[in-house]
Amino acid sequence: MRYLLLLRGAEAEFVDRPQEALESEVAFLSRFEDELAMSSELEWSEVLGSDAQVEFVSPGGLEESERPQSAGAPLRRIWAIRVENEARALALAGELADGVAARIEVRECLASSQRP
Repeated sequence: MRYLLLLRGAEAEFVDRPQEALESEVAFLSRFEDELAMSSELEWSEVLGSDAQVEFVSPGGLEESERPQSAGAPLRRIWAIRVENEARALALAGELADGVAARIEVRECLASSQRP
């Protein structure tokens, strides 16, 4: 089963943490991703750009206004994982949440279908 682990939050929430906490979180993330890669559970991960670089495109084109209210907290990082079951995905999300002191969103990746 494939899942996405999503870390959301405003940039300031992470940048404004004490230096000691940041160093601990960076070390944790390095270990976490290495362990996932070694167990063949990590498919890929991404660190996303700054909030200032976010653009929104609506059906009418590029939005010139401020961040839409409905957009919610911006994504910071994404991990795509392949695990045996949902329980394993939730366990990894819990470990990640504890390691970075932040809420982690878990979403199953469903098989897509195409029509002619």
